[in-house]
Amino acid sequence: MSNRNYYLLLAFALFIAVVVHIIFLLNGFYAISADESGRTLDAYFWITNNSQQSDVWLPFYRILIGNALLLHHDLFIVPRIISFFFGIGVIGIIVWLTNELFQKKEITIVAAFLTAIFPSRIILAVVPLTEIIFIFSVLCAFAFYIRWNNSQKTPSLFFVSICFGILTTIRYEGWLFAFAFLLLLAYKKIITKELKLSFAPLLLVCLCVCGFPVYWLIDNALREGSPLFFLAQTSANYDRVPTSFMKLVWRNIASQFFLWNILSFNIIGLFALFTMARTHFIAKQLVILFGIPFLFLSFLQVFGHTLPTHNPWRIASVWSVLLLPFTGYFLWKKLFSMHKKYFSIAFLVIVFCFAQTLYFVRHSYFTEGEKNAGEFLEQKNLIESHKNVLIENPDWYYLNIMIASQYPEKFIFNSGFNPYEPNQKIIDTEAALSESILQEKQIGILVMKSARYKTYLSRYSFIQKEKDFGEWSIYKHIKENKQ
Repeated sequence: MSNRNYYLLLAFALFIAVVVHIIFLLNGFYAISADESGRTLDAYFWITNNSQQSDVWLPFYRILIGNALLLHHDLFIVPRIISFFFGIGVIGIIVWLTNELFQKKEITIVAAFLTAIFPSRIILAVVPLTEIIFIFSVLCAFAFYIRWNNSQKTPSLFFVSICFGILTTIRYEGWLFAFAFLLLLAYKKIITKELKLSFAPLLLVCLCVCGFPVYWLIDNALREGSPLFFLAQTSANYDRVPTSFMKLVWRNIASQFFLWNILSFNIIGLFALFTMARTHFIAKQLVILFGIPFLFLSFLQVFGHTLPTHNPWRIASVWSVLLLPFTGYFLWKKLFSMHKKYFSIAFLVIVFCFAQTLYFVRHSYFTEGEKNAGEFLEQKNLIESHKNVLIENPDWYYLNIMIASQYPEKFIFNSGFNPYEPNQKIIDTEAALSESILQEKQIGILVMKSARYKTYLSRYSFIQKEKDFGEWSIYKHIKENKQ
């Protein structure tokens, strides 16, 4: 294949990814959970007044999004732009990783197109979550690791260490990947004697990889009294949600990994990886880097009760994306190069990936109505900037309105931040509404979702309905003329 055709095909794969991304956004697909809005608010409040919404979320995303919001204040657009660039970047890193593995342009092209249409990459590039950044960083770490194995140059090893160190600041799964990397280094240093590093460089590598986890454990111990507070808190959050044995099985990373990769035919990449590992030394190491975090997390989710309550497929996505170069290798080497009739398999892969993507995007957690409600409030606050907004929070959907309003600091929660751990209500439908409470808290706008609150507010002459946005209604506190 000529270089010209090679780069044209890569550009076309990127073009497909960009077009699909725009289509989903234009069709109102904004979120798959409440985490998108929650993490954006966490970053915003951290950068504006040094507070945070969660003590267990790792800091990388908070720092990245928070500083990006300083450059351009748009809580809806900015996080999604960042996800978009990382999502497109994933295709670029897959190209690099596949080249490092196979040194074959045709295989790289197949892997690039597979990545462009791969369901979890598409979805996670649209919504602002940590997963797409984590996937990008894991791919970088793996690519640098292969480069180091091929070159045996010490600077490459330091780049690998930095990548694995960054992983530990994004998601806790990164700690498991870092552990697997250190395990491989120990094997090369102690067992096979391949690693020819003196004490000082080896110590620097360990500091790069372990520095943040050690800091985080010490910080948790000093701040919360236990170095494993983050793990206990995560388990406690999930324990609030009733979980049957079947749900434990369904939400486990192993179940999600095998289910969705079988449905998208990406599972053949796992077969290719294990087949290569028999004779390919680097592939053997990749099996360890791939397998140890996967197996450990599978057991931890069951016995540590750290299962996700929604979208369990997204955690398995990093391992799914890691298979794409090997799926590309299998499709080209074992099928396409044998006979043209096997191109029908490529068509099936496209169809099944498309069907899986449609299943994932069947519902947007961030609705068009919530976006419109937030934008309406943004306009109201431009006019009445001294007034606060009281919002009902029966579920986590209320966070979306705060994001779209661009003024999250002006919101007052009717029953506390967490809808599942309500505090004393400011407005209680069981008691009479006092106008003095609204004046005391400088509440000029009220946002309600429940029918009982809407009925309740309609009784009072000093509350005037402004507009409905789907399930949400916006009201205005007006001063009554006293005779």
